[in-house]
Amino acid sequence: MPPSSGLPPGLRGDPYLLRISPRSAKASETECPAYLAAKAHPALVAEKRVRKGKHSLETFPLRFVQERIDALEFHSSASALGSATGQPRPHLHPGLARYVDQALHHYSPHLHQLTDPELRPVPHYWVARSSHERTWEMFTWGRRYESPDGTVREFRFLRMGSVERAELATSAPSRAERSEAEIAIAAHTTAIGRPARWPPPEEWGQPFPLLGPHRPPGYIRRVRVIEIGLMDGSRNVLFDGAPEEAKARYEERGRHRHIEIVAGGAPRPGTSCVDCKALMVCEERIWAPGLLGVRTRQAPLRTVSASDLRYHRQCPAQYHMRALKLPKADEYAAEHRRGKAVHAWLEDAHRRAAVHGQPCTPNSVPEAPETWGETEWALPQEEIRLGIRMLTSHAGVCPFSSAISHSDPEPDLAFFDAYANAVVLAKPDLLFYEDGAPVWRETKTRRSGATSRRELFRRYPQLALGLLILHGGHLGEQTEGARVELEVLYPDRLPDLIFLHADDPIDVEAAKEVLYSLTRSWHGDTSYPAHPHEDACRRCPVSHWCPDAALPKEE
Repeated sequence: MPPSSGLPPGLRGDPYLLRISPRSAKASETECPAYLAAKAHPALVAEKRVRKGKHSLETFPLRFVQERIDALEFHSSASALGSATGQPRPHLHPGLARYVDQALHHYSPHLHQLTDPELRPVPHYWVARSSHERTWEMFTWGRRYESPDGTVREFRFLRMGSVERAELATSAPSRAERSEAEIAIAAHTTAIGRPARWPPPEEWGQPFPLLGPHRPPGYIRRVRVIEIGLMDGSRNVLFDGAPEEAKARYEERGRHRHIEIVAGGAPRPGTSCVDCKALMVCEERIWAPGLLGVRTRQAPLRTVSASDLRYHRQCPAQYHMRALKLPKADEYAAEHRRGKAVHAWLEDAHRRAAVHGQPCTPNSVPEAPETWGETEWALPQEEIRLGIRMLTSHAGVCPFSSAISHSDPEPDLAFFDAYANAVVLAKPDLLFYEDGAPVWRETKTRRSGATSRRELFRRYPQLALGLLILHGGHLGEQTEGARVELEVLYPDRLPDLIFLHADDPIDVEAAKEVLYSLTRSWHGDTSYPAHPHEDACRRCPVSHWCPDAALPKEE
C-alpha cells in the first residue's frame, strides 16, 4: 500500500509503520491534518530538519508528574513525597514545582502499591498491534493498573485541572471534554494491548518492543477508563465494561477517526507547526525570517504570539506558567467577558457575511443575545446593554459595507522566523483583501477615551506584529494599500477607525521599535522570574502557583 497522500511532501523512510494514541484522536478535531498524519508515521523523517534546541526549564508538566507517581508506586519511596520546591531542581520553574507538589497531593488518594489486593500499578505500557500490509499500533500514555490476577485493567488519563470544572473558578466557556473517539481508542487499547517497553528516542521509528504474548481470549473480563483531575483529585469514569464492549465502542466511535488521522489532509498552519517534523519541508509554511528582529543559533524552537509578548512584559513568570498551561483562575472581569462576547458575535456575523455578502446593520443586532446571559459568558445585564450598543455602532464601520474579497474572520496564522527559531502565531479579528491589498482588522471595546496614536503599538502589540507581517509581504506581496485597521467600539459614541499603513515608514519604524523591544526581552529569557506587584498579582490568573506572588496571606 502506498504512503498516505495526505502526508506533507519532503518526508522519507518507512511509510508502513502507523502509530496513534488517544491524544491524536482528540487533537485531530482541531490540529493540522498533515501534522497528525506525519506524527502517525514514526518511521518517516524530514529531508530537512528543524533545529529544536534545548529548553532550560521543563516544558511538559505531566511528564514530571508521571515520574514522581512512578517513584511513589513502584519504589515506595517516602522521599518522593517530599516537596519539589524544597529540592534543588534547576530544570523546574518555581511555579511548576508548586503545581507538581499539589498535583501529587491530590493524586495521593488514588495511588496503588505493588502489593495492593485490588489494583496494582503496571510498569509497562499497553500496545495494541496488528500487522498486515502495514503495522498498526495504538498505545496509551497515562497511568495503568490491573488486578493481581490480570483480569481487570484500568487506564487513567491525567488532567492538569479538574474533571469537574475546567479551571479554578472560570466563568468563560469550559474546555472540551474527552472526545468519544479518544475514549474509544483508550478503552480498546487497554482491553487488547500487550505489555511493551517505552522505546528510547533513537528507536521511536521502530515497532514498540513487546514484552509478552497476548492474553488468552476471554481472560481480561473488565476494562475501565478513568480521568483524574490533578487540580483537586476529582475522578470521572469514562468507560467501564467488558472487552467486547470496548471493541464495539472503538468500531463505532474510534475507527473512523483512526483512519482519518493516518490519511492526513491539507496542511493547516498553526499551533501544530512547532511540534511538526515536516516544518522545514511544509509547502504551506510561511517563511518570515527576521520578523521578530532577533537572531540566534542557541534558542530552542518555540511558539510566540503578541499576547505572549504582552504577558512576558507584565511578568515573565506569568508568561511561562501560562505557556505550561497550568490551571488558571478566572482571568476575565465582567468588562473583559463583554469584550469577548462582542468579538464572538462579530465573528459569527462576519462568517455569515463572507458567504452572503450582507454587512452588519443596527437591525441585525438582537436585543439580548442568548449566549450572553447565564449560559456562556455570564454577563450582567448592564454589560449586555453596553455590548449591544457597541455592536450597533459597529454597523457604521463594518468592512462588508465596502467591496472586499477573500474575507476570513479570526483566521489562525503561523509564520516561521528561522532567525529567531520561532513559530509566530497571530489571529486577526478579520482578514480581508481590498483591491488586492491585505487588510488586517482588530476590534477593541472601551467605555471611554480613545488611546493616543503614539501608544497604540505599546497597548496593542498585535497591531505592531500585524503591520510588520504586512510590511514583509507575508500575506501578499502588494504593500500599497495594505494596512492594519484598529476599530474601537464605544457604548455612547461613534467608533474610532484608525489606519496603520504597511508602506508608511513612520508607522513601520514605530511598530519595529515596540515589537523588537518585546521580542528581545522574551527571546533572551531563560529563567522567567516573577515581577510581583500587589495589584498585578491579584489579577494574574496563575498567581496561585507563584511562590513570589504579592498576595494576601491566608489566615
